[in-house]
Amino acid sequence: MTGPMAPPKNKKPMPTQPVAPASRPSRGSAKKASAPGTPAKAAASATAAKKRPAAPANTPANATATRRPAPAKAAAKTSPKADGISLALRYIDMLAMIPRYPEKVTTSQIDQRMEIQGYKVNRRTIERNIKELSQAFGIQCFDDSKPHGWAWPTDARQRMAPAMNQAEALTLLMVKRHLVQMLPTLVVEALKPQFEQAEQRLNGVLSHQQLSSWQKKILAVPPTQPLQSPVTPRNIRDVVYSALALNARFQGSYRLKDGTLRKDHVFNPLGLVIRGHVTYLVATVFDYDDVRLYALHRFQKTTLLEDEAGRTIPGFDLDSYVHEQQGLDFPGEHGLIDLDVTFFEGAGLHLAESPLADKQVITPIAAGQHRIQARLRETEQLLWWLLGFGANVRVDGPVHLRERMHHAARGMLARYS
Repeated sequence: MTGPMAPPKNKKPMPTQPVAPASRPSRGSAKKASAPGTPAKAAASATAAKKRPAAPANTPANATATRRPAPAKAAAKTSPKADGISLALRYIDMLAMIPRYPEKVTTSQIDQRMEIQGYKVNRRTIERNIKELSQAFGIQCFDDSKPHGWAWPTDARQRMAPAMNQAEALTLLMVKRHLVQMLPTLVVEALKPQFEQAEQRLNGVLSHQQLSSWQKKILAVPPTQPLQSPVTPRNIRDVVYSALALNARFQGSYRLKDGTLRKDHVFNPLGLVIRGHVTYLVATVFDYDDVRLYALHRFQKTTLLEDEAGRTIPGFDLDSYVHEQQGLDFPGEHGLIDLDVTFFEGAGLHLAESPLADKQVITPIAAGQHRIQARLRETEQLLWWLLGFGANVRVDGPVHLRERMHHAARGMLARYS
């Protein structure tokens, strides 16, 4: 095929037609567009090709160009790196739950502890993870007694525990001494390896350092006559604490003060309150909304109902129940009262440093005597506290409280007559 002819001499070249904007090729024109043409047409085609956006690779050449909406963004996916970190953290927490033989932990207990720590994994996944960890770290399943459980061998090295400094060890041992009764049993069991490591850390080669002897320099004593704590069977405590942590119900039998046994009640735990040596469960029963107190040591039998979610009481707040509604103090009939008392023989002087209420007024009367006035809530605890001063206190108001004190004093006198 020959190229374009040159214009004849002495003749003006014909003006070139202006390049028209690129238009969509009509149907059936694909073959014509591919045929070679004049330079002007080739230039026009090249210019249009530069201006026209490239069609997608899967769009036919003769397809009509239409404006399509931008594709929706794909849902964010967790990166493989993040998934790997989450799995590693779960493995570390599971390893920390395994005790050293002869103690052991069941798969069910691990499942409950993982749920408490916020892991959303099913039972089958946990079973698979434990088997994988047992192959990698030598954890063994001991079936010498039921229930079967997992444990580190007695001669196993502690491979997962990081180095613990003295401040951390001291904190853990103080928690063990003073706060264990406030923690769920499953949490205490999970902390056992850390407690052991803390004791080794403070009693080991660095025991000469100052912090190691700190726990021997701190002692908490009760402000009243110390009493021995009632015995609560461990299986009872485990079920109640687990139900509270998992927001589940439990079935149990409860013995009243008079010895009456209430069998097979379904309890909805709302909280635990520790008062002195007694732990109380705050709960409702069945589908009732009445909030009651139950001494933990009076439960005779308990069974966790894992498949039944606990009932919540709208607006219930444990702190408000104890302090405002006086859930533990059996409020008197008169609510807030204006207490007016006179102390003798120097009794009650500590109230100048630890007042009964915000707007307490102390007025000296004579040597060793002073008057105290305060507005506070009337409770049985207040009456017991006043009776504890014996002859060194006199209630001047309110009148009904003075009469109760007078009646109690006459009763005591009669006992000693």
